[in-house]
Amino acid sequence: MANSLIDLIIIDTNKTIYQGRVKTISSLDEKGRFDILPFHAHFIALINKTVVVVEENGVEKTFTITDGILKILDNNAKIFLGIETM
Repeated sequence: MANSLIDLIIIDTNKTIYQGRVKTISSLDEKGRFDILPFHAHFIALINKTVVVVEENGVEKTFTITDGILKILDNNAKIFLGIETM
């Protein structure tokens, strides 16, 4: 597998919070905790509370959030914050 990392960008309403290549993404939705690994199926979720990423070098970073939308498509993940999810 040529690319075993996920390209991730976390965007707030007016700025980029994080951009990089990560090994995993973990968060919470209405059903509980879930993990995104490289080559995950196309996926969209309303997320809340935290986003945890493990970077290419193994460092774990935690972002505290209120609400957001996570979209993964073709090994590219985007997390949009500051959007009312109702």
